[in-house]
Amino acid sequence: MTTYWYVNPDYPAGGAMRCPSPPFTQRVSEEQLSLLTKPETVADAIAQVHTLINQQADELRSQVLASSSEVERAAWPAKAKEAADYLAADGDDESIAPLLKLEAITGGIALHDLAATVNAKATVFYGLEAQIAGTKRKHLDAIAALTGIDAVLNYDFSSGWPEID
Repeated sequence: MTTYWYVNPDYPAGGAMRCPSPPFTQRVSEEQLSLLTKPETVADAIAQVHTLINQQADELRSQVLASSSEVERAAWPAKAKEAADYLAADGDDESIAPLLKLEAITGGIALHDLAATVNAKATVFYGLEAQIAGTKRKHLDAIAALTGIDAVLNYDFSSGWPEID
């Protein structure tokens, strides 16, 4: 992953802040530019970098969710639970998966096949969310432990993020 430096002449440490490369963030949005002002305290520097790390995580989450509607996403937890419960029961109890059963009947596919597909997609989705949340937490904890403005502003939070296909 390429790291871009966003230059601000008011910054200490060479006048730049390190940020991850696209597709994770844009070069510099107007909103990000407003964040890149010289902080007066370590706490202010942490707040700035904290915002950029949150934006990074939000951008990845947006990429994960880009191919689905809000309505579809609202059904995911129920469908994932039904799929997991149905498969755990070895497909012997269709009554524990009423939404999936209706979708399978309507779509003309076997309930077991639909449950397996939903379960596989849920595993990938929740796995990506866990990686995003874990990486975000790692970087937030790392900047919270830093004691100097320069150290915070030069902290490279570009590593560890999952690849989104």
